[in-house]
Parts: sequence; structure tokens; C-alpha cells
Amino acid sequence: MNSIQILTANEMRQLDQLTLQQQNITSYELMTRVGKYLFDFIITNNFITSEDHVVVVAGTGNNGGDGMLVAHHIHTRGIPTEIIIIGSQEQQTEESLKALKHCQHIPVHYVVETQDDSYKQLLDDATVIIDGIFGIGLTRDVEDPHKSVMNAMNQSYATVISIDIPSGIHADNGLQMGTAVHANHTLIVQNFKQGNLLNDAKDFSGLNHVIDVDIVQSLEFDIQYELPLSYLQGKLGKRHHNSYKYNYGNLLTIGGSKGMMGAPILSALAALRSGSGLSQVYVHDGDHKYLQNPYPDIMVDTYLGIEDVPQKIRRMDAIVFGPGLGKKNPLNMDILAHLLSTEIPLVIDADGLYYLKDLLKGYNTRGHLIITPHYKEMADFLGISIEDVIQQPVLYAKNIAHTYNVVVVLKGTCTIITNDIETYFSSNGTPGLAKAGTGDVLSGVIGSLLGRGLPPLDAAKIGVLMHSLAGQYAEEVYGEESMMASDVISMLPKVMDHVKA
Repeated sequence: MNSIQILTANEMRQLDQLTLQQQNITSYELMTRVGKYLFDFIITNNFITSEDHVVVVAGTGNNGGDGMLVAHHIHTRGIPTEIIIIGSQEQQTEESLKALKHCQHIPVHYVVETQDDSYKQLLDDATVIIDGIFGIGLTRDVEDPHKSVMNAMNQSYATVISIDIPSGIHADNGLQMGTAVHANHTLIVQNFKQGNLLNDAKDFSGLNHVIDVDIVQSLEFDIQYELPLSYLQGKLGKRHHNSYKYNYGNLLTIGGSKGMMGAPILSALAALRSGSGLSQVYVHDGDHKYLQNPYPDIMVDTYLGIEDVPQKIRRMDAIVFGPGLGKKNPLNMDILAHLLSTEIPLVIDADGLYYLKDLLKGYNTRGHLIITPHYKEMADFLGISIEDVIQQPVLYAKNIAHTYNVVVVLKGTCTIITNDIETYFSSNGTPGLAKAGTGDVLSGVIGSLLGRGLPPLDAAKIGVLMHSLAGQYAEEVYGEESMMASDVISMLPKVMDHVKA
């Protein structure tokens, strides 16, 4: 898989130190290499030309040193270049001061006090601004004078290029720390950091580019990879002529209640569009009168009590439990308890998670369970605040996967997929997926793949990517404001062209 390992800020620092040891170089020599490689990438991709006026905005740390060395190379090309350093010379690191010595022929402007706004005219005159203020070291909210300079950068019409991560974005959780630089391009040094992908990062990063600077890689860290759309290619085999519907999965969706009967229909229809041989909806008999099924392709059955369930599920290859289920019927708890006692692969979504949280401790899930919460559902499941989940989404997803032996699909701007041993990040979604019913569609896609016999982690990874790509196609046709969950389903046939071998 053509993926890039994702690290925490601390893990990246460990790799830096490992590189110094194994390659027998100094920290400044590594900085020099990074600066040259970043410059080469910028020039090769025409981010800067001889017509530009470049301003490098540097902090006093090593990210600023990287920026100053980039400025040195730009200046040697004869391109007008200036440097703004936020902070005093006394605050600069040893490596940063060494980098500054390479910039003796470049105008350097220090901004120490908030009242000093001389930098504003420099930023106004720039056509390209390079952001080397914080990098991955920021752990608290941005304060002045940094805040004022960053706000002025955001008001500029210049192209902004951030080094490693937009300044003001937390390197581990992607949250905006008071304010952040809006970049057009982010040049990520060697490895994605978690904060390049999570929470606010996508709104500030512009286009991400990972630059290989020959930093040593380690196999000792947790397995965490970015999941590209290219992973989809050929993941499902061709359908054989000598086959029938049961060869491609018999999926049952248990859900629906008054006012929410569309949810299980969306899930079941998404499963059919994802290749399921059969897709059925199972609703409580008392709620059946609220169901309007416009698709004769989807079979519907009802249950009165728990005694009806064992016979119904015995031939199922996978079950989706929860779409539109509601939280008022205690019978749902009994049904889920029975499902957990079987070996049928399960996807539990939406209201199903409400019943699951009190049941998991008593069951061995045998690793055949996938849960698909969004952040609020994850917080409710754990009995914590949504702010806690936002701060450490990877930690909580992995903890649940480890504790209960399940695959977790934590839906968000960047969806996290983990069984604790392996963790994958998918940032391929679109804001248009923030619409009612799209989660039900995802549960149906993943359920379809489970029903075809894919292992839970593979079903989750492929399902998330199929859903994201269908969302992108829907956005192209309907726009991110107007697209609906059913539009995503309508694009699944196009997605299947990528998935088929």
C-alpha cells in the first residue's frame, strides 16, 4: 500500500535524534539538508519564480531555522527575499542562529513588541510568504506578537507556504490554538504528523506535500498510516458467471422507528449498490406502519419479540444494527445481546451504540464487530465530553478497540479506523458528507463488505474509502451544499469501477 506513516510530534523528534545518531550528523547539518530539500521542492513545482517577492516569517526555534535556510537558497537565486523573525535574537536556538548567519545579505526584521507593526508593509508587498513560525512544537494558545503577525499573514493576498504544519495548529490533534496560519501549501517534513490530518488541520493546510528528507524510519512505533484512495484499486474480485446472490452476501439491517424509517432504507440500499446479493430490513412490528419503502429490491420483515430473531438471522452473512433504531425500546437491548452471542459479523451504528455501551463488558466479541461512532456518539459511549474526544481522538479510538476487541471507525473530518494494532487515517471526505443519512450509507457499505467475507479491518478501510469517493463524486454533481445521502448512494456504481479487480 502506497501509504505514509503517521507520527505524533514526540515520535518525530525521536526519529530526528535517531537520524543524528545513525547518520553521524549534527542537528544543524540535518536542518541544512531539510532547508535544501524544501527549497528544491518549491522551485521544482514553481511555487516561487523570479517574478516573486518572498517574505519568510520565522520563529526563534528550529522551524524558523528551516525557513531561514530556505530564504538563503531563494536569495541566491536572485529572487527578492526578506525575513521577519518573531522574537528576539536572545530567544533563538543555537541552530536558528547558525541559520541566520547564512542570511547576512538578506534584510532581517525582528518583531519583539506588539506595538511594532512595521512587518505589515513587508507582508503586504510579498507575493509569497513562507511560514516557519512554530512547526510541531506548539502546545499552548498563540499570543502576541505572534498572533498579530499571523493574523496579518492571513489578511495578505500572497501565496502562503507552511513548513511541516501551519503555525497555530497542534501537531498531535490538529486543533487551532487560538489562531492559525491559512496556508495554500504545507510542506510536511518526512512523515505526516497526526495534526496534519485531524480536526481543524484540513481547513488551514491547503495542499499537503510530503517531502522525503532522508530521516531514518522506525518500526518500533505504533502502525499508523494515511489511507489513500488508490488503496481501493482492485480490492474486490470479479463476479463469476457461475454464481448466485448468496455468493455475494446476505445482509440484514435492523433499525427504524417512528420518524426515522429512512435510515435503515438508506443503509440497505447502500449495501445493494456496494455489491450485496441480498439486503433486507428488519423492523419492529409496531413501527412497520411508519415504513415507506420505495425500493422493491429491499426486502422488509418484522419482529414482535426476541423469540423471532434467532430464526431470522441464521442465514445472514452480516448484520447492521442501529440505523434509525431510536433509544426508547428496551427490546433492542435483548436483540443486541443475542447478536453479540452469535458469530455473525456486526456493524453497530447510530442508536445501536446507545445499547451497546452497557453490553460489551459481558461479551467476547471475537473480533467480528465494527462500531462506527461520530465524535458525539464516542463521547456518549465512553461517558466523557465531546471536547475530550476532540483533544485525543486517536487515543480513545484505540483504547476502545483494545479493550473490547473491536474495529472502531471514528467518523470525522479525518476518519480514524483502528483495531488497536493497526490504525489508518482517511482524510478523503468532503464537507458535503456532513448531512443527515450519510452515516447510514456508510454502515451499509461496510456491512456489504463484511457480508462478502472481508475481515472487519479490511471491510472498514475499504468501506470508508468507497464512501468518501462516492461523496466526492456526489459533490462534483450536486455541490457540497446540496448533495444528500441518497446522492452518495447513486455514485457507488461509479466507485465500484475502482474497487473491482
